[in-house]
Amino acid sequence: MSKYHFQTEKAGFSDQGLHLLRNRFNFKTIPYKAINSIEITQGWEVNNWLILLLLGLTLIVFAFIAALSVYLDYIDPGVHRIHTERILMILLPILIGYFSIYSALQRGEVLWVSTNSNKLKLPLKALHKSGKREEFVQFLKNHVELRHKLTT
Repeated sequence: MSKYHFQTEKAGFSDQGLHLLRNRFNFKTIPYKAINSIEITQGWEVNNWLILLLLGLTLIVFAFIAALSVYLDYIDPGVHRIHTERILMILLPILIGYFSIYSALQRGEVLWVSTNSNKLKLPLKALHKSGKREEFVQFLKNHVELRHKLTT
């Protein structure tokens, strides 16, 4: 049994506080008394979504330029050999580019936790999939004494 009442990829919630996780191991605990405000909103699930989107678009543009180059070599009567690596140079960037764009555009519920020193963004995809969102909100209302209200 888990030692957390609720657990996501990046955080666990117990009676002691909010536990920040890396590979399911606690590396930092924030007591509930140190939390100033909590907000649950719709937002981007990855932190640097714009950079990831630009990377994906750049890879796809590169792949189309490479495909155009292969096509021009194909219709050129002077070229007798097109290497397999040139075709793979088209497919691999397209696949990575589409995956990057897909990941960058993923939106979902995000928990913003504000303390005195910093503001954390924690995706709540795991709680939403398991159907424990309402229980989680009730748990937060019972355990967190906020200076500002919990907005959902």
